[in-house]
Amino acid sequence: VSLDASKFIEQDLGISEYVTYQSNPFSKKCGYDRPHMQEAYMSKIKERGIPAIDVGGLEEAGLPTIAGIIKNAVAHVGIDSGMTHFALCVKDKKDVDIVVPSDRISGVSYRWINQGYNVNLI
Repeated sequence: VSLDASKFIEQDLGISEYVTYQSNPFSKKCGYDRPHMQEAYMSKIKERGIPAIDVGGLEEAGLPTIAGIIKNAVAHVGIDSGMTHFALCVKDKKDVDIVVPSDRISGVSYRWINQGYNVNLI
């Protein structure tokens, strides 16, 4: 699925390069350990060496605004969550780093791995 980029709302964030991520996963079924996941996120973000913008909690800004922020990011780092699925509708799969605990691989995670997405097992 891809979205109509003409509907995205561009934002002047005052920085030219950044990574987006979602620090607070809302999925209860995944059972991710939040501190463990944040450590993994930060590791992937630090590898890039550029600022990171947390898009978790920006829902009130609206999806067109969030889409504009994610689209202009160098990459999105996420877990198997709604924001990562959304990022995959906005960005090319090579620009989305997906962090998955090796003991919590879901059916979706298996499909991502088999289809060549950037899945990082931790």
